[in-house]
Parts: sequence; C-alpha cells; structure tokens
Amino acid sequence: MLLPTIPTTPTTPTTFLAIGCTGFGKSTIGQLLCDVDTDVKGVASSTLCEATLFENKDGSFRYIDTAGLNDSGGLTDEDTFHNILRLLQQHSKDNIFNIHKILWFCAESVRKTANLQKEAKFIQRLSDYIDKENDRAKFWKNVLIVTKGTFPLEDLNQGPISAAYDTVKEYMDDDFENIFTVDHFPCWIFDLKPGDKKFSKMNPEDRIEMFNAYSKDEIKTALQKYVNNDSIIKIKFIKTRCKKCVETGDPRLFIDKCHPLTREKRHDIENEQYHPKPAEWQHVGKRIYRHWNQDDEVIEKPKVDSSTVGAATSTVGSLTAGAYALNIAAAAQPGIFFGGGAIAGTIALPIVAAVGLAAAGGYFVHEKIAENYKCQLCNKKYTEKGCIEECDQCNKKWDNEKGCILKHACCNKPEEESGCNWRERCLNCGETDQKLTTDGCKEYCQRCEKEWGKSEGCESNVQHDIDSDIDD
Repeated sequence: MLLPTIPTTPTTPTTFLAIGCTGFGKSTIGQLLCDVDTDVKGVASSTLCEATLFENKDGSFRYIDTAGLNDSGGLTDEDTFHNILRLLQQHSKDNIFNIHKILWFCAESVRKTANLQKEAKFIQRLSDYIDKENDRAKFWKNVLIVTKGTFPLEDLNQGPISAAYDTVKEYMDDDFENIFTVDHFPCWIFDLKPGDKKFSKMNPEDRIEMFNAYSKDEIKTALQKYVNNDSIIKIKFIKTRCKKCVETGDPRLFIDKCHPLTREKRHDIENEQYHPKPAEWQHVGKRIYRHWNQDDEVIEKPKVDSSTVGAATSTVGSLTAGAYALNIAAAAQPGIFFGGGAIAGTIALPIVAAVGLAAAGGYFVHEKIAENYKCQLCNKKYTEKGCIEECDQCNKKWDNEKGCILKHACCNKPEEESGCNWRERCLNCGETDQKLTTDGCKEYCQRCEKEWGKSEGCESNVQHDIDSDIDD
C-alpha cells in the first residue's frame, strides 16, 4: 500500500516532536520515519533526561526525541517541558520554530486515565507559545496519537482522545467543538526483532486492517499520510534577558531562581611584581677615554706641524742611507720615548744603535713620531687624555649611544627579571595600585558573591528583572 511521500525541501525540513512515556516507541519511530540514529551513548535518547534534535543526512527531516514523561528518574515533567522549549528556541529562526506534527506516544485505553489527562495537558501547554488565536484553536489538528498494540478495537483510542478533548475544553470557549480534531495511528512493528513469522506470511492489507501490524519498511509510508506541510505549528518565542542573572531567552522559560536586590562593586584583584621605574640602557663595561682614530668618522684632515714633517723626512732619509742620526728638531720634542728612556737636547746616535733600533721595530719610530700629531676633535696630542668616552665592553659612545643592556633604574636588574615591588592589579579593568581603593568595575551579588547579570541566580522565588531591549 503505497502512499505519497512528504513534500520537503532542504531549507524547510519536515519536523516531528515526539512526546510520551518511555517504552512506547518514540526513539524507534524516529529511526524508521526520519532515518536518524536516536541512540545516544548506546541507549535510546528518550531514556536520557534531555530533549535531543536529530536531523537526517540530506536535511529533509528533523526529529525531536524527548525524555519520557512520568518516569524520567528525578526529572519532573516541568523540567522536561522547559528542556523541550529551550531546545526549540535554540534552533529557532527569527524566534520561530516550525513543527509539522506532534507525535503523542501513549497507552491504548478506553478510559481517560489520570496519566493520559496529565500528558494531554502537557501537550496543550505548547499552544501557549502559538501567536495567533485561530492557530491555537486548531492546535490538535497537528497532533497524532500513536499507540502500540495489535488489538483492532476502535474503542482503544477513546481514552487519549477524550483526555485531549477535555483539555481543550478547559482552554477554549464553547465553539471549540466545531474545530477540534485529532488523528490516531495504532501500530505494531512485527519485524523489529526475530520471532513469530505469522505476520510476514499474511497479506499486508489484511495484516494492517486486522492487527495494525506493519513492517519496518511500511511504517514510514503509513505515517506520512498524516503529515501535511501546509499545516504547521509555529512556536513563537520572546527574546529577552534578565539584568540580574544569566537567564536569556523567553522569560516564560526562565528558572525560578535569581539574585536578590543586594549587590556590590569590586575589582577582580591579583597581586603582581613590578618595577617602579622603567628599564634604561646601561653599560656593563668600564668607561675609557681615547682620541679619534681612522675607524671613526672623518671630521677633517689631520693637522701636522712643519717640524714633525721635517723630522719624519730626515729620519726616513737617514735610515735609507744605512745610518741614523736623530734630527735635532725631533729629538728636541719633549716626551718622545725610545726603549723606555726620554731623549732631550741634541743627540747623535751611533749607526749601530740606529740600525738596532730599526731592526727591533721601526714601528716604534713611526709610533713615537705620531705623538706629535694632534686629535682632530680636541686638537690635543695623542699622548694626552682622550676626548672620546667609550665602554670597553661594547665599544659604544658612553653617553650618545645605547648601552650594552636594559636595566631597571629602580633595582638595577635586567629588563626580563621579575619586579622588585608588589602591587594589586584588577584583572578586568587593568587598574593598578599598591592597594586598590577605587570603586570596583564589576558588580557582584552580595549573597552568593557571583557576578551580577552573568551567573545563575542564588535565591528561589525572586522576580527576574526582564530586559527586552536586546539585539536579535
């Protein structure tokens, strides 16, 4: 028995919301109807205390499996209701979530038992989130009662239908009878587990009509006839936040705990080490003095007096002739040292001595003659105290260039070492002081000492401070 498939597009997935007690097939139908894996951590998702949205691979179906009503291990039905609505709001678009069919999984019964009435009221509460009055009146048109069993008796659906009828009667005026309708789908999936083969041998139409018995392949097609994409439940949410606690979303779903109206401002303080004074470049070597040399920037040509030039010329000529006679002008210069002794006055050295001196190092001759040159910077002789101050470690100018290392002036420690003093710093605003005494930058609840507006409430039955002026 082939039925038309549900028209879907990837942008408008057909969405089912499964509600009911554990053990009535919510997770199984999700797997067969929407081709989604409703097993979470090896167990059916409905046995967990949370609502879960599943989507098939091509995005054409979404199936919301929920915690079982009345038996979810410590989770109240109110908790379950809020979990479902919070999930829907989380996945809403422009604060609207579309549901094509609510599947109510319940027990077969000819009477409206207490549990059936409780479950019907649970489902009816969803209509409070429908914006238009007319849509709320037609709410049950989008609900499908799903019962599990092989008994074909029509009266077995009267229990849940009566429970739904009485629930709507409480919510609507007298005209509701003209528009109230709800569908019922009894079924038994006979090939989920190996067993009795009697159903597999029967004619499918007889099997379905007499025993509500479907194969896994047939159940999807059978359920699809109850879905009409033109009829949608539009769950509409309000987007707000509480100014006092962490609650955001629809205020109807806020937990009943909030912060009382007692708060204080304070800083988030941590102690840190710091240097009172900044790091400066310093030298680690000794200060030395020297005169200009050829490696320095050229300032001007060296000035040499005529007597020194004559001395140098005469000396070179004498050495070239193979004999040495010290020029009187050169010898008369005070402070000229040869071999450690000062020479003054008019002296004539033997040729042997001159040759020996030259052999020992004519270098000294030129060095001593250079003593008569003057520094280009200070015009003093090179034998006098230098005019350039340098560090003997880095060879940089002592005052005019960066030093060898960055050190803090407060404690003379290198820049990378920890501070020499302690202070308080606010982790939020960055303010620092030896002791922070200014007004705090954050507000905290005085009762629980958690941050105001960003933490869960600490007191029950405290009214939330709703702020609806928030960005979407």
